[in-house]
Amino acid sequence: MTYLIAPGMATIDDIVSEVFDLAEGEIYLRTRERRITDPRKLAIYARVTINKERPYHIGPTYGLHHATIHSSLEVVRNLMRTDKEFAGKARAALSMIRAMKNSLKIIAGDGTISEK
Repeated sequence: MTYLIAPGMATIDDIVSEVFDLAEGEIYLRTRERRITDPRKLAIYARVTINKERPYHIGPTYGLHHATIHSSLEVVRNLMRTDKEFAGKARAALSMIRAMKNSLKIIAGDGTISEK
């Protein structure tokens, strides 16, 4: 069995919340306020594109249907093209998320540790 370890490491939602100045847990609120929905969509985008998670696995985390997850991906792509402020923050968050992912370590079943 293989385990990924990242002691003290922030989650994708934590990173996105920090970049967009959201309070802890605010990204999960059931609201249509753009200041919350756009960062939530970016977190979803990162989980699908960087972590390769399936939309139907992500939906329950945010209380959303998998079709809404698919819609979020398209919204983020459009916002990256049309909203300069969002695009700048999104690029910063995605860069931090990629750096976090690259720093993960893998512990194999035999106890050996390797870089991911």
